[in-house]
Amino acid sequence: MASGQAKLAHILADRAQKMRAEGNAGEALRLAETALETARKAAADPRGSTSALPECLGICADLHAERGELAAAEKLYIEAMSQAEVDCAEPLAIADLKCRLAALYDFGGLEEKAIPIYAEAIALFEAMPEPPDLDLANLRNNLAMLHKNAGDYNLAEEEYLSALEGFRRAYGGDSEDAAAVLNNLGGLYHAAGYAERAEDMHRRALEMRRAILPAEHPEVGQALSNLAAIHHEMNRYAEAKKHYREALGILEKHAAADPETYAIVSENYATLLREHGHDWKAKSVEKKAVKLGAAALL
Repeated sequence: MASGQAKLAHILADRAQKMRAEGNAGEALRLAETALETARKAAADPRGSTSALPECLGICADLHAERGELAAAEKLYIEAMSQAEVDCAEPLAIADLKCRLAALYDFGGLEEKAIPIYAEAIALFEAMPEPPDLDLANLRNNLAMLHKNAGDYNLAEEEYLSALEGFRRAYGGDSEDAAAVLNNLGGLYHAAGYAERAEDMHRRALEMRRAILPAEHPEVGQALSNLAAIHHEMNRYAEAKKHYREALGILEKHAAADPETYAIVSENYATLLREHGHDWKAKSVEKKAVKLGAAALL
């Protein structure tokens, strides 16, 4: 049974989370640090309890991570995992802490450190009686991206394919997440030099997005641009031109919110046009992209 101080630590931790949700990061950190200090006192008392320590350590770590204080967050996450294991915490709680540490490394640019932690979290989830398909799929997708960045294409493919099946199980069919994985597989095969496989994945991603999203959704436009880029590389000019134009027709409607994507696709289309001697058309495409980009800044 938790001691009085451990119960107080849980209460303070809950308040810290509330402040965090409300966007009051400074007050949230102050409360979280008070909760952690209280939890440490409870753990130091021979009659006390360590039950609040992992939670309080994890919340403090989250808040330091959000402030960009990676070293402080890393230290707290590692201590939280260690304490959770000492307390024989539920595997779900330990897996959750590993996910948060892996994400800290991943988004902090420490990809080599993130890879084994993601793998450990996946192993914990898979060992559960009812593995959480959605969590596993997201983790595998993240891990696949890291393997791709490291040049381990075979491992990346394996994780992407597992993520794709996981999303299908989690949602009972096609989904935006599954389409995103197909898109990622297309990028992987493209990077590995398998243009036909890349084309197949991008085509499947486009078909899935068209089936589940509005016709002019920006992700449909992005899928069209990916397919166009592959056709461009394969020297299939007519198909590339068609898909670039379709993509820009959609992305133009979202240029105010995402001018960068519109500019990149416009640049790629202009390159294609110049390669086939259509300089004046290329200049027109570029001029329109500059105009829309300037309007987005107003």
